[in-house]
Amino acid sequence: MIFSVSGLAATFNPRFLPAPRAVKTGDGTGAGREEPPLPGLSPREDGLRRLLFRYRYKANVWVLPRIPVGMLSAARKSCRVPAADRVLGLLDFTGSGKATDAMLFGCQGLYYHNPDASVQPGPGAIPYQEFAGRSFVNHGEEVYLDNDQFLCPNARHSGVDCEQLTALLHEVRQLLAGPPS
Repeated sequence: MIFSVSGLAATFNPRFLPAPRAVKTGDGTGAGREEPPLPGLSPREDGLRRLLFRYRYKANVWVLPRIPVGMLSAARKSCRVPAADRVLGLLDFTGSGKATDAMLFGCQGLYYHNPDASVQPGPGAIPYQEFAGRSFVNHGEEVYLDNDQFLCPNARHSGVDCEQLTALLHEVRQLLAGPPS
């Protein structure tokens, strides 16, 4: 197609337009169901892994079996995860891939290590048995976990959004509570 303006000619070529945005396959209600079950996980643990898989793009979650080994090792140490608890998912709060500040979803509980400059630096944990009685509230730069505990994802560096993180924690609580009676 050629346009002419006062003797000047311009050519329009649609192949120079940007490509359409790709749809993330991990979004939507059916996401995570296509993931095959992993050996050694109970149905509840695999359900949690599938839920985390749905959030891999929304909340920047690394999900088993695709968690980088260096990040997993660093995060397990800094978050003080018990040796016998298998990690299903990891959120890196550093933004650099070091994962020394992170949140881990284990088979038995949630483990985290907040940055030194945060409102509540250092490690913490919540066993899943306590999830039913906990409140999860987005405070902007932190997520309140009840019992004077906070998650501090350092959103500016990590890209972890506190609202998405809060939504994920609510879904984990709902999943662990089981089907409504």
